[in-house]
Amino acid sequence: MDNKMFCYQCEQTAGCGGCTGAAGVCGKTADVAKLQDELTGALVALARGIHEAPEVGTDTWRMMIEGLLRSNIRIIEMGNAKGLGATEKGSPAPISDVAYLDLIHPYLGQAEIGMFLNAKRFEADNVAMAADKGISFLRLGADAGMIGAAMLGRHA
Repeated sequence: MDNKMFCYQCEQTAGCGGCTGAAGVCGKTADVAKLQDELTGALVALARGIHEAPEVGTDTWRMMIEGLLRSNIRIIEMGNAKGLGATEKGSPAPISDVAYLDLIHPYLGQAEIGMFLNAKRFEADNVAMAADKGISFLRLGADAGMIGAAMLGRHA
């Protein structure tokens, strides 16, 4: 393998634009960066492939979290792609929000694990449940045209 690398996998990237050369600022070699890219790509492909497969259970999601942790990924967002509370509003997901939150519990000390919260589907009870389950963060967002609601953190 060529000793040149391009890596932008961590917060230490050179000049916030990625590390190049024989090793990264963090000391990671080009070989390791390439393997981490391949593993991350495989996990993304797995997630895309099973997103709407209702027969997929918690073992698959646990495998994905453990793969990300083994790749030294320390900020992980998971759950229904349409956000916390979307499943109960009719958006399909392989497992429920509660199941996702129970699944992450053993990993909370190893990474920051959170979920997306769409302002349109904001429910105080869901946020309280996520907080009670120990979630590390909620990333707030909105559908196109809903930016005002996202900025206010409530329904428009």
